[in-house]
Amino acid sequence: FKNIKVMKGALDVTHEIIKLIKYSPKREAIFREIQCCGGLDYDGAHVSLEKHSGIRPLCPTRWTVRADSLASIIENYSSLQSTWDEVLDITRDSETKARIIGVAAQMKTFEFAFAVHLAEMLLRHTDNLSKTLQKDTISAAEGQIAGSMMLATLQSVRNDESFQLFWDKLSVYLTSIDVAEPQLPRQRKIPRRFDDGTASTYVHDLPTLHYRQVYYEAIDCTINCVKERFDQPGYKVYCYLEKLLYKACKAEPYEEELEFICEFYKDDFNKENLVAQLQILTVHFTASNTSQSLNILDLTRYFQSLTIGQRDLMNQVCRIMQLILVMPATNATSERSFSTLRRVKTYLRSTMKQERLNNVMILHIYREQREQTDAIKDDELANEFIGSSEHRLSIFGKFNSQ
Repeated sequence: FKNIKVMKGALDVTHEIIKLIKYSPKREAIFREIQCCGGLDYDGAHVSLEKHSGIRPLCPTRWTVRADSLASIIENYSSLQSTWDEVLDITRDSETKARIIGVAAQMKTFEFAFAVHLAEMLLRHTDNLSKTLQKDTISAAEGQIAGSMMLATLQSVRNDESFQLFWDKLSVYLTSIDVAEPQLPRQRKIPRRFDDGTASTYVHDLPTLHYRQVYYEAIDCTINCVKERFDQPGYKVYCYLEKLLYKACKAEPYEEELEFICEFYKDDFNKENLVAQLQILTVHFTASNTSQSLNILDLTRYFQSLTIGQRDLMNQVCRIMQLILVMPATNATSERSFSTLRRVKTYLRSTMKQERLNNVMILHIYREQREQTDAIKDDELANEFIGSSEHRLSIFGKFNSQ
């Protein structure tokens, strides 16, 4: 939303609201106290304290919590407005007071309320797509299908009927909070360097028409950004590599994918040998795998189970699998390791050595695989840790798996 002034301004104000609340225990305590009186949900209905949630951070590096952050602003809109009135009288710092006055003024404008609701609606779809793409089992082809489904959903709400429903729902919500009526923005003159004098500036007659334009621009911006992420040359190559193995394992025609890969990699693959090895893969994989569903983890386990002789027999097919593994469909796993590092190596564990840190990180990142296997047992690890010190043994004793 960087190119849309209304949306960018609303996100900046939202980030400022979160900082004012989260970075001050005193202001957050006042907000919690005001929140006890109840508030309004998205439909304008009163809700109890148990249903209320706090303010969610708008993290710039996490793509799956932005809609929740905006939803928390919408849910606590009236409580936040009351908080600014309360904390303004007890704030001494002039800079902080100016920030509070600015945020309170923005929250009383229709433009901010409109942009926050619109951003929450659009980011709800993109966050859902991001969560889907971060799955370890999803393939590039499946991710592209999920992206196409999300794009079709956004296209379906890009019409006057959907805008009118959004406008009516927003109007019901705004009747119960202190927000000004929608107004047309102040008209500005065209800069002299852009004004050639051949046409007059178009001005909307009604605020509804102006905000409908913003509505369409935001949807178009979201659609174009998602398309740009998927319409990349490298992603296309990766999809063809995956589709070739998937179709070969399922005994489906794969001539198009085969031609593209042989043309792209040229001398790296011998087409005749690759066709013969794909036929071997079709027969052998079908006989050894009876599961109806197929994902990238199933293919990885299959190639790991092959003997050295079997891998030599299908060396070019194994090369395709190696290309898929070194070019992951998403970088969510690598980015997730940085978030894990922040949780594992805290300020109290700052003296942890590198070897221990690596081992703890691996156990934490791949905890699902650890729970599914019997190779690592928690009781055995605990007893080994306790047995290395008499002091630990006197405190914890021995763990019994039974």
